[in-house]
Amino acid sequence: MHIASRQWGAPVSREDKLKTIAHEMCHARQYFVGHLVPGEQEEYQSMWLGEKVEYTPENEHITPWAVEAVKVENEIYEEWVKYRTS
Repeated sequence: MHIASRQWGAPVSREDKLKTIAHEMCHARQYFVGHLVPGEQEEYQSMWLGEKVEYTPENEHITPWAVEAVKVENEIYEEWVKYRTS
């Protein structure tokens, strides 16, 4: 697995790398437990907790699965920081 060390020419911080891994792990859990069921890419709709959610790439960051993933990525990162400093 490769994790980017640069984005748009700028270095990616260790914090951002760890948060990205946590974020994607949250999405994996959402798929595995059936909370998020992806739809057809052309239609830009998915099922979230049994409800159809329509989105576009521009507003994907406000979808319920993305909001949850951002919350979880920060919680996991903060726990990791606490663990590393204890």
